[in-house]
Amino acid sequence: DSAESARAAGAALKAAPVSGGYWTSISGALDRAVKLVAAAPFEATRRVIDLSSDGRNNAGAPLAGARQRALGKGITINGLPVLIMRRNFSFPPMPNLDRYFSDCVIGGPGAFSIVVENYKDLAVSVRRKMIREIAGTFSAEGRVRPVAGKPGVPKFDCREEPPHAGRLPQAG
Repeated sequence: DSAESARAAGAALKAAPVSGGYWTSISGALDRAVKLVAAAPFEATRRVIDLSSDGRNNAGAPLAGARQRALGKGITINGLPVLIMRRNFSFPPMPNLDRYFSDCVIGGPGAFSIVVENYKDLAVSVRRKMIREIAGTFSAEGRVRPVAGKPGVPKFDCREEPPHAGRLPQAG
């Protein structure tokens, strides 16, 4: 609600440790975000979930149901697919993660993704995404699933789930 609180939030984010792992539950993140939006102590004119990931949904519930629950509540899902090769991880970046986000993750009025291709562009990409969301620069008709994609890149079958989807990793 003020410049000072925005600076404090930014400082807290900057100080937070960066963690990573092999498992990504985009469905879990969406379901949790829907609950947080519902519990907000104010009424918003637009409701948007910002989702960032360096991989596809490979743990937890299938993505399609969580996505549909969010869209069914009038919530727009925007994306920040991160195409950066991770250090100290055995999995390479997912090919066409940007297309996966466009076809299977984002949705709702004015939904969009901004791709991050290297670490130096991360802050700029996040800033561009926030400005676009705050400015509300989107078409009146919106979109649930974009149709434009990269030429020659097949459309993802969003019903397909990777082998670990539907279960969470076991501690151990």
